[in-house]
Amino acid sequence: SVITDVMSGDLHRLVAIPREGDAPARVLLALTAPPWSVDAAADGTIYVDQCARTAEVLSFAASGGPPNTIARTTGDLSNSMNPLQLPDGRILLSSISSGRDSLIVARPGNDPNPFIETDEETAGPVVQVGTEAVAFFIGTPPAAEIAIATTDGRMLRRMGGVGGGRIQSLAASPDGATLFYADSGSIWSIPAAGGTPQRFHAGDGVAIDPGSGDLIVQLNEMGATRLLRVSPSGGNEREIALGGGFKAAPQPIAGRVVGPDGR
Repeated sequence: SVITDVMSGDLHRLVAIPREGDAPARVLLALTAPPWSVDAAADGTIYVDQCARTAEVLSFAASGGPPNTIARTTGDLSNSMNPLQLPDGRILLSSISSGRDSLIVARPGNDPNPFIETDEETAGPVVQVGTEAVAFFIGTPPAAEIAIATTDGRMLRRMGGVGGGRIQSLAASPDGATLFYADSGSIWSIPAAGGTPQRFHAGDGVAIDPGSGDLIVQLNEMGATRLLRVSPSGGNEREIALGGGFKAAPQPIAGRVVGPDGR
């Protein structure tokens, strides 16, 4: 048999599937947390671990010092968590509950609550659009759409046709007029008011310099990950040198990784 994990709401079931395919699958046991590793001994004994990936959002001074916990997830850590601090200090982040992605909002010292009242899945990456709205993803992949809502959770509009099942990087222009996202090796642009996506550049991640409006484009190439500074018009492209022997990780960058001073 092949032994695999099957999600069922908040539970994870270890299931044995006969290799010949002529018998039904058999449930071995139910787990309360996702397993990362499963093995079977010669005598049929099953060895399995469980991992709880709840997350904390920490803040600390750029100069160093002890961190402060400002928010916690109530479910498992989402792969697209990328927490966003809203203008009023609340933290917006993604978590997984009952096997579904959900955007939650938390104020330091308080329990988190759903950001949008909906039966659909909501997920990051999430980015601020202008001063009073945020963009995120709504729906079940691969048919998820970009959604824009006010910072207090009122839905404004939805945009389909953006490949929402694979996007892990989302950014907005400083004026909030244009969204940029990375999908399948390309950076795409779409008006925040709605429209048709247009291919902007090759890339696997994207961020915006809030001062200049330049795009920071991440390219995950064979043997190296490069960062480029690209004008929003598509010209004046130059590579960003990291220095100090550091290398960029291939994890997609978040839309607001550039500080107000350009770092």
